This record gives sequence, structure tokens and C-alpha cells, in this order.
Amino acid sequence: MHTTGTSSLGKALETLGYRVCGVTGNKDPEIADRVLDLAWETIDSGRFDAFQDNPWPLLFREIDARYPGSKFVLTVRPVEEWIVSQVGHFGTATTPMREWIYDGAGCTEGNEEVYVARYERHNEEVREYFRGRPQDMCELRFDDGWESLSRLLGVPVPDRPWPHANAAADRARTKGAGAIATGGLVRIEPLTDGPIITPDMLPPGEGDNINGPTLVELPSSMRGDRGRFHCFFGHHHGRHIRLAHADDLAGPWTIHRSGVVPHSSVPAFNLPDGHVASPEAILDGEHLTLFVHGALTPEAHADYDCPLPRGGSQATVALQSTDGIAFATPSPILAPFYLRLFQHGDWYGISWGGLLLRAADGLRRPFDPSHRITLEHTIRHVAIDRHPDGRTLVYFTVTGACPESILRGRLDTAGDWTTWQLVDIEEVRRPTATWEGADLVAEPSSKGAAFEPANALRDPAVFRVGDEAWLLWSVAGEQGIAVGRIVEGGA
Repeated sequence: MHTTGTSSLGKALETLGYRVCGVTGNKDPEIADRVLDLAWETIDSGRFDAFQDNPWPLLFREIDARYPGSKFVLTVRPVEEWIVSQVGHFGTATTPMREWIYDGAGCTEGNEEVYVARYERHNEEVREYFRGRPQDMCELRFDDGWESLSRLLGVPVPDRPWPHANAAADRARTKGAGAIATGGLVRIEPLTDGPIITPDMLPPGEGDNINGPTLVELPSSMRGDRGRFHCFFGHHHGRHIRLAHADDLAGPWTIHRSGVVPHSSVPAFNLPDGHVASPEAILDGEHLTLFVHGALTPEAHADYDCPLPRGGSQATVALQSTDGIAFATPSPILAPFYLRLFQHGDWYGISWGGLLLRAADGLRRPFDPSHRITLEHTIRHVAIDRHPDGRTLVYFTVTGACPESILRGRLDTAGDWTTWQLVDIEEVRRPTATWEGADLVAEPSSKGAAFEPANALRDPAVFRVGDEAWLLWSVAGEQGIAVGRIVEGGA
């Protein structure tokens, strides 16, 4: 079943030459009634010869009867890890598929007992059904490697490591970021003893949520009498993008009270209860491009042909400015939400869930929906640092981690971009100061906004000038923004 290593299994089967089909019919409101018709149509199309993720594990009896000689793999993990992964991965989101699987309980959060009972029942049903048939079914755990699968399929063990598609994210979710390598390669030294942006700096009623920073240094010809550094940031339900400016990264910072980019200025976001958030700023000479996301109107959603994560309705557009305040007509919808960008020959982006995308034609046209792979299913936000030594470093946090902390990995860009993966993952900062929520009880983080202080860090952003780089992050959940120098080489 899902979040048991099915993505890794899919990559392993692809390595062995199989054409792998993944989740099918997840959003189909009639999936409970037509799951078998959909399954037979997909299998009989001849486009695939291996199947993983839902609904395939639930159809083992029917597939075994209809296609004699098929091989089956039961992927399993400790139930206590599995349910934490489920809650972190899906939270309160619901789908018709999960409603069918879990007897009407479409969302994991609040239905943990139902999910655990169904998970354990499924595993026992599979074991009982295939009892005495080791030639037809094997049981596979996260760290088993190639042997069991190769034996089942009658193929040699490949001369390469088992692909762990989501291992780093799952370790962070189930055991906390301390399960990732810590200490040695990099540390973050805060510039101030506290956040540079705090709730009391904002207008009354607007300080309950502070998140999603991005930072640029504007030339004097663009900024007027404002400070050199411009930090754009958001609110989960923000009606505009917020802006603070300063002449020194340590502050003091001044809030530009009216903000920029009201959500109503983006036709695709112009809903009565709409919002705009998650800015990403890229400066090219005296032209500033700001990428922002919002909830799409039904018309905009219908016109956008790039599938959004889990059938969501939030996506990213770009707007340009010559002064950092007034922004021109927005671009078409470009990509899913939480987009961060980098250039490696072509332009690439990483959005929510670790979705890696390649731009088809610059940054003012939609990312090609066929150019996308998933690095990590549970990544919340990322920051990307193109280091002068050629490394592409990805800072990120993971939903469900306890406490949610800032991790860093290197994007291995050797070979074709569709094979790129995050490697050398380490923790670079967890809550250590009171203003980061370190005095609060650590609990697994959840999806969505954090309107109350929490023992958690979110929303990393990198600002680099030559050999020097700084990290910005949201503190105590989403209660302020801090900045610190990135120091390579450990303590």
C-alpha cells in the first residue's frame, strides 16, 4: 500500500526494464464502482507490464485470477512508521480512492485507527492468500535491497544500489531530522538574537502568520529611498505579498505597509476569498521578476493543462517590475505552487512535494508538463543555492518531521535530468532558541498554515553574493523570519 516504499519499488522495476504504471484513478469520484473496469482497461492497453501504488495492491486476488503467472510484491514497513508517514503525507486531504480503501475515511488525520486496522488487515490477507506460493509473491521492506525482488522475477541482482525514492523525507518525518547526518559540513550562524521580522512590525491583525521569504538586493536606480535589501514574504491567507526593506541584513527592517501584488491584480487568482503567497524573486539587471502562487479560479484551472499535485487548485505565475513595487501584467500559469528556480543550462524549478520541473521555453511560458519528476514526496518548501564551486544545493523542510528542521542536500546533476536525485542530505538547523520555538513541545508537523507558535522551522530561502551566502527561514512555525550566515566546514 502507499507510503510503504512503492515509489522505490517502481524505480527498481524501471531499472529492470519494466514499464511501470503508478497510481490510477485517484481522483475518480466513481472509483469504488469502476475500479476493476479501469484496471482491466489499463492492463490490457499493453502500455505497462508492472503496476505499483493504488489501486493495484487492493486488486491482488482479481489480477491473480485474470492473469495467471503474475508476480506480486507486498511492500511493508513498521505500522508506527507507516501511520506517521500517512498523516505527514496526506494530513486532512481526502480523495475518492482513499475513501474507497478506508471505508469512507478519505483523510488520514483523525482516522488513524481506521487506517492502521485496514493496513494490517490488508497485509494479513495478502500473506494468507499467497501462503505456500513463494514463487508468486515476496515480501519487501524498505531496506531489503534487490535480493528478494530479483529472486521472485528470476533476474540477476543489478550492480547498483537499491533506489530509495523518498528515504530522506521519510526518515525526517518518522524520526525527526536527527536521523539525517548532523554536524560537520555546514552550520547557520544567526545575524541577530531573534527574528528580523516579527509580528509586532505588521499592521494589527496581520502578524499571526509570517512565512515564505525571498531576498534580493536592488540597485539604487530601482529602489528610490528604500533600503538596499528587499525581503518579500507572505501570509497563508494573504491578500497581497508583503515587503520589508533594510540597508543591512541584520536590520533594522522597515515594512512597506501597502505590500505588493494584490491577489486581485492576478486574474487567475481573483477569487472572493483568494490569496497570494510564496514569493520567489529573481533579479536580472534592473528587471525584477516575482513568482507567486495563489488559488486558481475555476476558469483558470480548466485552462491549465499541467497536472497539479494531488489534484490541487494552486499554481504559480510571474510578474515583472522595474522598481520592486509596481508589477506588470502577470504571465500565464507556469507551474505548481511553492516554486523555487535555478539555472543549469536550462531553467529548472522545484515545487511542493519535491517536484522537479524543466522549463520548456524560458520563464514566461508554462513549464512543460511532461518535464517533471519527483525528488521527495514529502518536501514542504525548498531553497536552491547555486554554489560558486558548481554544486546545486537544496535546502528544505519535511512535513511530519519532529521537530520540523532545515535539511540540505546536493542535487546530483550528473546524466540526464530525469535521473537527478538529492544526495548527501544533512540537517543544518533545528529549533535551538526560544524564538525558534525550542522551549515548546516538539510534535510532528502538519500540512498547511501554522497560526500558533510551534517547535518548528520552515520556509528556507538563500541569498548569495559571490562566496558569501545567507539563509532566511520562518521561525516557531510561522511566527517570524530570521537570517543567518551559511558557514561551510562545520564547527
